[in-house]
Amino acid sequence: MSGPPTWQVRVSVDIEDRMRGLARKRPSARLAADFRAALDRLAMSGTRANGVKKLSSLQLWQVRIGDHRAFFDLVPGSRVIALGALVTKRRSRLDMKELMAVQRRVHRWRDELEAER
Repeated sequence: MSGPPTWQVRVSVDIEDRMRGLARKRPSARLAADFRAALDRLAMSGTRANGVKKLSSLQLWQVRIGDHRAFFDLVPGSRVIALGALVTKRRSRLDMKELMAVQRRVHRWRDELEAER
């Protein structure tokens, strides 16, 4: 039996709105369910959760959700995960230009959460 979640996962407003819209659509409901499951895994295990990977060239983490990747970073000095971007991945690799844009979005969200503390 597992204990309470040890990490607090904070999802950006953009992603929450997108998931709310997908949950209402019949074919996309599976992605919304997988997204909720990934959030539970992150809350329980943090960066050691199944499907989580650190991008070595960037200050960024990713978690697999079907053919999507959710990108996040840790808020310094806390046990908060700032999940700030969700990208569809249908190619073998995302290009560095796209990853840099994702990193900026995630870090902007992380900075907002850090300022709230």
